[in-house]
Amino acid sequence: MKRSSKKAYDIIKRLNNNPTQKPTNPTTVTPNQIAHNLLMNGKIKVKKPIPKIIRYKENENRGLGGTFSIIELETAMK
Repeated sequence: MKRSSKKAYDIIKRLNNNPTQKPTNPTTVTPNQIAHNLLMNGKIKVKKPIPKIIRYKENENRGLGGTFSIIELETAMK
């Protein structure tokens, strides 16, 4: 900063993002847009209900209801 302090201070101002002049273009966001955005952010998606499985006793497969053989029991115990 010995030789060109003006350039150094300009660089510091740019790095700090501290402009000395106000921005010329103000934002064009209306209060209705802000309210709409807040409402949309606050809403949650409604979960669809999971349909229940309708079971009929006549159609049930009773393959596991039988007795086990000795060989099956021995292999399961190993």
